[in-house]
Amino acid sequence: MQGRSLVALLVVLYASAFLAGFNENLVNMALMSIMGEYGVDSVAAQWLVTGYMIVATIVVMCMAFMYRRFKLRPLYFAAAAFTLVGSVMGLLATNFELLMAARLVQAAGSGIFIPLMMNTVLVIAPKHKLGTFLSIGGCMITFGPALAPTVCGALVTSFGWHSVFAVPLAAMAVLALVALFAVKNMGFSPAHLDIPSTVLSAVFLCALSLGLVELTIDVAVAVGSLAVAVVTAVLFVLRQLRCEYPLIDLTPMKSRAFWPSVVLTTIAMMGSGEALEKLELDGDKIKDAAALDALVGGAFAKLVSTKTTEGLKTQTPPKNNGGKMTREEIVKIQDPVERRAAIRDNMELFE
Repeated sequence: MQGRSLVALLVVLYASAFLAGFNENLVNMALMSIMGEYGVDSVAAQWLVTGYMIVATIVVMCMAFMYRRFKLRPLYFAAAAFTLVGSVMGLLATNFELLMAARLVQAAGSGIFIPLMMNTVLVIAPKHKLGTFLSIGGCMITFGPALAPTVCGALVTSFGWHSVFAVPLAAMAVLALVALFAVKNMGFSPAHLDIPSTVLSAVFLCALSLGLVELTIDVAVAVGSLAVAVVTAVLFVLRQLRCEYPLIDLTPMKSRAFWPSVVLTTIAMMGSGEALEKLELDGDKIKDAAALDALVGGAFAKLVSTKTTEGLKTQTPPKNNGGKMTREEIVKIQDPVERRAAIRDNMELFE
């Protein structure tokens, strides 16, 4: 494959990988609005992001099998279908459960797009330009999540949080139309999917995520979940080392030049996610640079206030709150419009 056909295929694959990365942070700036409309807390709302990543990770691990077992066009259009259906579900979601399902369906599409792009580039790119083509693919995967908060924040502010799903819906529709002419089938070979490994990986990821979430809520549940995560992780590794058709080839992890970079990359990505969590949940506050300055300034002001009163002891009961609502009272408000207004007026309760 060369010339215009090569360029057209790469453009479609690069754009699809960009969209997959974009979907990763699609709802981050809408979390506060979602919490207000559906009356869920921040722990439940964060599962819209965590659940997405779990499903996408499981699908990515299965792509080594799917890429060999299925042709390129069926794989691409299956991913496009998942993305379109998930976007429509999110756009029309009337409750939190449907929205959660929409995110999981979207994740299946994203889990296909990214490795599909990388594997196809390895096959069709000229060997002397392979590094350049892979670098472009890496940039697409990185730019997607970086651009999503800016675009989606503007949409949430202007048109409401449902509107963020219109972006992947429209973009995927255009890409699917172009792909009808640009994506051609490639050869495939017999492959085997190890079901026990797939189940172990899913249990591990779910148990690990649940355990970390519950650490500050229910220690017993957290400890139990983390224990399950450790056991399933050990069983998964042993399975990969002994299985005839492993889900993941762990041989590269034996290299001293490889595994440290994997560990450091994982830590760096975890740190960036933690740093963005505060901004994600304060999306309704951050509408411009001045609002961001005010948010950061307010955080420092609270820190100083805490330090200056630390250590004071008094038997005086708390003062009357002046008629302000509590967090529990706000969550119980049935009318979505009134609930959002109450959250905006008492944003400090949700920080």
